[in-house]
Amino acid sequence: MDFGSKIMTAIEAPEWLTDPAGKILTAIFILLIGLLVIKIILMITNKILEKSSLDAVLYRFIHNAIKGILFIVILVMIVAELDGNLGGLLTILAAAGAAIALALRDSLANIAGGVIILINKPFTQDDFIDINGTTGKVREIDLFVTYLTTYDNKVITVPNGLINTSILTNYTKENKRRVDRGTEPGHLQRTKTHYRRGGAGR
Repeated sequence: MDFGSKIMTAIEAPEWLTDPAGKILTAIFILLIGLLVIKIILMITNKILEKSSLDAVLYRFIHNAIKGILFIVILVMIVAELDGNLGGLLTILAAAGAAIALALRDSLANIAGGVIILINKPFTQDDFIDINGTTGKVREIDLFVTYLTTYDNKVITVPNGLINTSILTNYTKENKRRVDRGTEPGHLQRTKTHYRRGGAGR
């Protein structure tokens, strides 16, 4: 027996680890270590996200996405340790993912729209906006929808997917706007609105 074979024999897994009970214990060990690793990774991720300027909604989305991916990795490792049909599991996960994506395509479009809104910030909370004729003050930006409050105190729910495919007007994005005010029939006099800080227009 050569030196390499002796080393492999020396580090060969104990026999009790290869029987069903040993595999179950190993799977439990993987689960416990995995949960600990997930906790550490999420703590590091949270510290990084807290130092960023990301919106709280996007912050939670990233946190939950990372958490879900790590749990799937642990599940695959446990199934592999238990000598399960790993290929079958991956096939089932892929098929289930495709079915869920197809069934929730509108919701996924809204989530994608919400992420784009939170990153690009075409408007923020308390901005006065118009979306395809729907006008109101931004009350809340969620991952799925955006809530507007109208001038007569109605709450309008607009899907984020619709917002990203619509023409959007933000009336409070700039510090000043030009308003055309008619003084006589057929005649418009151009005036300027006041600055937000209260200065008089000229």
